[in-house]
Amino acid sequence: MVDINFLFSWLNVLQREVLRRRMLLTRLLKIAVWLVVLGYLVVWGLYASGQVKSVALLSEWGRKLGTISFVFYMLTLLPSMVRRLKFPRLLPVMSILLPFRRQFGVLMFLTAFAHQGFTTILPNLVFIDFEYSKLALQLSAHHIAGFVAWWLLFPLWLTSNDASVKYLGKWWKRIHKLTYVAIFAIMAHLALVDHWLYAVVLIGILLANGWGLMRNRRKK
Repeated sequence: MVDINFLFSWLNVLQREVLRRRMLLTRLLKIAVWLVVLGYLVVWGLYASGQVKSVALLSEWGRKLGTISFVFYMLTLLPSMVRRLKFPRLLPVMSILLPFRRQFGVLMFLTAFAHQGFTTILPNLVFIDFEYSKLALQLSAHHIAGFVAWWLLFPLWLTSNDASVKYLGKWWKRIHKLTYVAIFAIMAHLALVDHWLYAVVLIGILLANGWGLMRNRRKK
């Protein structure tokens, strides 16, 4: 049986090590951002030039990127949830993730963009008779939900920089609250492609955030 005290003590050790290497980890995440962009452009070039034509391979990459994007999205949501719940033994989770939330958000957006391209746009490059003007007519409900979520998250990605924080002031936080609107479109997208477990996890995070907010307001 797992010793819960051991897990929490390990979490404290992880917190110290992560914060000690904060600058290095931030640089690595920034490198990961550029690798995602470069990888997407390379794959796009290979398919656009006709050098690679496997739709199955492209779809598989797209599905994996969708899972990776979901993980990054979770990492952006967890710090706020832990802060609102105020469970002392979980606070190390917030301090571990919070310094890197901007990079997690950027990676989430870019991997979601690549997921969208690999599963929706790029596969159609293989088909000679495909007409982009008819793309909207060929989209299913889960595609539409995914596109809605992506566009809701676009302003967050665009303003994920120090200049935007300084220029927008209090509006920066208001804009970034769009993530709690996008979460409903993401849940719909996941449910429509039968990823119910992921959708339930997001529902749990929403409920935990709501409960934490209500409890904190009552205390005030």
